[in-house]
Amino acid sequence: MDVTLVYSGDETTIPQSSILLGILESDPDSLQERVLLNLARCMLQLSDLDAANRPKYLKSAVLATTLAITLSLFRTEDEESLPNNVQTALMLRCKAYSNLSKWSKATADAKKLIKSGGSASEQGQKLLAGIERKRTIQFKKDKKLAKDICRLVQSARIVQC
Repeated sequence: MDVTLVYSGDETTIPQSSILLGILESDPDSLQERVLLNLARCMLQLSDLDAANRPKYLKSAVLATTLAITLSLFRTEDEESLPNNVQTALMLRCKAYSNLSKWSKATADAKKLIKSGGSASEQGQKLLAGIERKRTIQFKKDKKLAKDICRLVQSARIVQC
């Protein structure tokens, strides 16, 4: 695939397997972003249904939302406010990160939503509260597991041969 690098103007050739997304030159309805957001929604729902492949679905949701954010910001000229597609993508990515227990990344996305204002701010507050709740539950589970392991190790006897 022949490509021209936007920032430097250099032309180069890259293999098609290295391309994540091609950008449509004319996409007034933001079709690409909407498809990526729908894909992310599907991946989040599939992660709830298939426990064995849950991390793969969640990582795919993160990738789809990140691509949607990048594409939307590439097309946006107004740097002050976040477009609706970006707000939706941040919300979905926050949920995926939270389900992957990547607390700092989920918190960062929730804070970006809060900063954007409006109804997204309320959604960001809810997501942030959910992240803290999940983090607390996970901490308690980890603490209980550590105590159980310590008890198991203390109760084990060394057998000499």
